Amino acid sequence: MPNKNKRVINMKMHAAKKYMPFYAPLLFFIIFISACAKNPVTGERELVLISEQEELNIGIKNYPVTTQMNNGLFKDEELQKYINSIGKRLGEASHRQNLPYEFNVVNSSDYNAFCLPGGKISITRGLLINLENEGQLAGILGHEIGHATARHSAKQISRTVLTQAILVSLEAVLAAKDVKNRELYSLGSNFGAYLMLMKYSRDQESQSDSLGLNYMAKAGHNPTGLKQSMEILQKAHKKEPSKLENLFMTHPLTTERIEAISKEVNTTYKDAAIRELKADEFNRKTAHLKSLKDAYAHYDNGDEAMGKKDYKTAESEYKKAIALHKDAIFYSGLAFALFKQDKAGDAKTAIDASIKIEPNLFGSRFLSGIINYKSEKFQASLDHMLASDKLIPDVPQVKLYIARCYEKLNNKEKSAAYYKET
Repeated sequence: MPNKNKRVINMKMHAAKKYMPFYAPLLFFIIFISACAKNPVTGERELVLISEQEELNIGIKNYPVTTQMNNGLFKDEELQKYINSIGKRLGEASHRQNLPYEFNVVNSSDYNAFCLPGGKISITRGLLINLENEGQLAGILGHEIGHATARHSAKQISRTVLTQAILVSLEAVLAAKDVKNRELYSLGSNFGAYLMLMKYSRDQESQSDSLGLNYMAKAGHNPTGLKQSMEILQKAHKKEPSKLENLFMTHPLTTERIEAISKEVNTTYKDAAIRELKADEFNRKTAHLKSLKDAYAHYDNGDEAMGKKDYKTAESEYKKAIALHKDAIFYSGLAFALFKQDKAGDAKTAIDASIKIEPNLFGSRFLSGIINYKSEKFQASLDHMLASDKLIPDVPQVKLYIARCYEKLNNKEKSAAYYKET
């Protein structure tokens, strides 16, 4: 870089540091005034830095990605329709009836449910298989709808952006005034920001519980189902804590929370609490899912063995799962176990079977790309990596393999372009 350009950049950096302490308060005041929006639930004005349309766009863009990250959809069209029908009735009873709600069951063994901005909601196979009635299902979905109606994701994004801006400004102020031990102030402010986010997260959970109960009652469900579903999660956490790690990271569950739900059910919703929990209909709709419990137990055992690098045991468990049910993720698990034992031919057979069952699964396509690359089948590897890139865009490892494949195929121009993206 020419010295003149360096001097210009240094002058701009110096000016930014010099004037940031004075202009930052004005900047935050402008942001605060311009970004205040009325909350759809409370009617109060609050700081939200993204518009409703931006909120919808984030959900639309990321819903397919989060679905892929959770092993894609669970293959049961009737069950998917059932989940959507329950969810959409709850959405119609909510404060934001016009949101384009979508609901799906993803093929993950974790106990989890999550809501993206704009009402894009998923429940995992692992959680659904352990529920006992429609009331419990409505409780889970109603709670997630509560997050959507109160715009919790939008507020969380806004707080994160604003917190980062405040921390940058604070560092500039401390640096400009040459405050001693300013690193400690910065560290303290980061810790304070973390505590602030944690507090709001707990408040948001309580609000979503209350909203979920309200929507359940309006949609004709027994609100006791939410309390029951929380108790199921609490018991499961004692038995299989690893399967609830992601859920509890984003949805703090405490005894006090369950007690608050119980109190609200017994007072505000005592009339609705005598309704049926609709176990019969729920059991009919989930019969196929529950018939596969043993198959997925073997699959989970295989994953556990893979985590311990016990590849032979993993291979055995995946084969037991396949004997009970033909699921793409069973074959991709088997392929990975075989690949780790240097059984390239068998690994390719297994991963081909996975892709035949489900061509649009990121994990299978990515693994097939790796297996083919190691076997020096660079065109096949490239095809699978390009498919992976469409399913979950901008994964650095995928871009790297694409670059390497193009390099091996003597396409230097495309290789260089993809290397730049890694």
